[in-house]
Amino acid sequence: MSAMVIVVIALVLAALVLAGVVWFVLDSNKRVKRFATSTDLIPGRPGRAPAAWATSTAAEAQLHQRIRYAIADVHQAPGAHATPEVIAARDDLDDAVFELDDRLIEIGEMADEGSTGVIDTRVVETDDKDNDGPDRGEQAAKAAEEIDSPKARKLRAIEQTILVLEALPKKIWDAQPAAALADLNSTAKALRSN
Repeated sequence: MSAMVIVVIALVLAALVLAGVVWFVLDSNKRVKRFATSTDLIPGRPGRAPAAWATSTAAEAQLHQRIRYAIADVHQAPGAHATPEVIAARDDLDDAVFELDDRLIEIGEMADEGSTGVIDTRVVETDDKDNDGPDRGEQAAKAAEEIDSPKARKLRAIEQTILVLEALPKKIWDAQPAAALADLNSTAKALRSN
């Protein structure tokens, strides 16, 4: 009889643990989806980017999404909440993130001069014997120029800055407050120097 009671208690505990795990997974998934489709640049603070950027695959939108997830990771890092000085540095980083995102929005509004990053396939497919069209070298030069448009160069510069922001959560996760403070300040400076 006591073995039966132990089995029943074990089954009830297993069911409760399983229910807790399922609830945690569903709740986490819901929070992730809510943030993914929100316009928050920083958790709890809406950004100024177009709402469509939350799910768009355009280059500017993808960089915006990377900024959002990187700063969300910074906010989740325990090292970002260590002392009042660290919190103030994190808040300053938040301001730098808004400035970076505003620059990205400005770049997104620039005329797209073919800066898709893909060489026009007509350059590759042109037959050497075909002399009716423009010179193959001219086509290649034009395609390369379009890839290296001012907008494309600015997007690449923003991406390099985002890499600095994406590396920050790992640096401050278990860092001492002085180290976290230094990393937060240097990252904010790097974001502003772009």
